[in-house]
Amino acid sequence: MHTPVRRLALAVPVALLLAAAAAAAPAPHPTTARRVLPTIHPASPEREPVTAPALLSSVPADVPLAALNAQLRGTVTLSVRVARTGLVDSVRVLSGDPRLRAAAVTSARWWVFAPPAGPTWTTIKIDVDGRQDADPLLPDVLAMESDAERRGAPWEAIDACVGALGRVGTHPRLQNPWAIREHAIRLARKLPGKLKVPGALMTVCQQARGQQLRTMASASHQNFVKSFDDALLVCPWWADGYQWRAASLLQCGQGVEAMRSLVLFRAAAADTAARSLANRALAGIAAGDTLGVSRMLMHEGVQFNRDEDADH
Repeated sequence: MHTPVRRLALAVPVALLLAAAAAAAPAPHPTTARRVLPTIHPASPEREPVTAPALLSSVPADVPLAALNAQLRGTVTLSVRVARTGLVDSVRVLSGDPRLRAAAVTSARWWVFAPPAGPTWTTIKIDVDGRQDADPLLPDVLAMESDAERRGAPWEAIDACVGALGRVGTHPRLQNPWAIREHAIRLARKLPGKLKVPGALMTVCQQARGQQLRTMASASHQNFVKSFDDALLVCPWWADGYQWRAASLLQCGQGVEAMRSLVLFRAAAADTAARSLANRALAGIAAGDTLGVSRMLMHEGVQFNRDEDADH
């Protein structure tokens, strides 16, 4: 009759010991449970998107002389950051022969993409082919430009740039006209005073600019572009020419070409008002308001251009 009671009495201390052991055991570390949860990264403009922005226009790379001499051909892989305007504002080299990298980077800076929602990194590949059968560049305008710059003769260096522009597309070393123009602008900044556009060219361009304001015909604006191109071939440092050229290009539906012209206008501009105009124009083109931007370039720039015209 007393056996169940003794068993119950023994069971109670055992249960109490088990409960005490459980209470004394360390609790699971809180991070143990969190490890199974997915990590969510906030959206960041620095991340490469799943879908890269569409390429609208590329620029071929100038083949370095060393690559031609070595008959070297290769591909350079770059990571480029595409700004909201669709222009490339930063370049990183990922891989490629060191002898080809500088040419590829210079090329990539002039590529234009469809405007992304925010600054976006994307990967591109640029082929540089030095195995082409090319005659020596004679006269070697690139060597002449480098020599003049080393001697501290910017006018001679600009003259060599003008010679290089006139031969773009005729030699593997001369494929990127935008880089040549940008370099001429940098050289012009080293010169004292304001550079003068030759009188005959200025007269033709001023007549074209006056007609810009009175017509929207695409054929007429194509003729205006040719007038500005003729002047900029001789005066690649001339800010106003790039502005007026961009305005007419937009009337012809050539938005990408207008954007590159505006980049040079901004680089050559002598004051903050002109640079601000260039930035607003680039943003407007990216937003799709090409005709509105064209009218803005033709009208809003008149005041500070009028001041410069008085000096020519």
